[in-house]
Amino acid sequence: MILAAAGRLPTTIPLKQRHVKIADALNVARKLVAQVLLEQQRQTAREVTLPEELQEAIRADYQRMVMANERPLEGRHRLLARQYNLTQTQLQTVLRPLHVSLPSPHSLTREQRFTIEKGYLARRGSGGSRLETIRALARELGLHEWQVARYIDMIHEDPRRLENVPDCSEEQAERIRTEYRRYLESPAPPEGPLHPAIGEKVGVHPKQVHKVLLTYRHYLRGAGG
Repeated sequence: MILAAAGRLPTTIPLKQRHVKIADALNVARKLVAQVLLEQQRQTAREVTLPEELQEAIRADYQRMVMANERPLEGRHRLLARQYNLTQTQLQTVLRPLHVSLPSPHSLTREQRFTIEKGYLARRGSGGSRLETIRALARELGLHEWQVARYIDMIHEDPRRLENVPDCSEEQAERIRTEYRRYLESPAPPEGPLHPAIGEKVGVHPKQVHKVLLTYRHYLRGAGG
């Protein structure tokens, strides 16, 4: 149960937060969660016999895909696992040093996330390249480029993940886009989560807001070339 719960969590979540989430979800002691995951990590590490140079190449491939927001049809992890003949668990073990060594986007404040989203879409709409925009925002905010790139990657996730979410009417979708444009024009982020706030105004489910905005963000990003 613990390993299954761990497998459903994003690998970018810091280790202590993973322990807390799993312990709370399963109503077990955090110490037990830590022990089980540590033993799994040790066992998996023993199973990965790739040369360090090859592991570095895998991590570089993954990092390049994130920085470019490349989303292969089969998914990044499945693609890399297939290309390097690894199981998903082995691939996660290979990638873990990358996630541990780089700052997590989950540690960004609400204000930082808002500034990144607003600045990225504005610059991309003006024709700036993705990498140039990421570097500029990282410098302005005093953040690591990976944090900026990974957060942008998160808000431009694969639209196929929301295929089963019912579509809004075009009128509702336009109202959602209008509210989002107002959000981007604001000097600061709202107090509460964006999707539920817009959903309440428009009369749709937050997931429907998410679906519309995900498509719209991809459109805005593409408009910048």
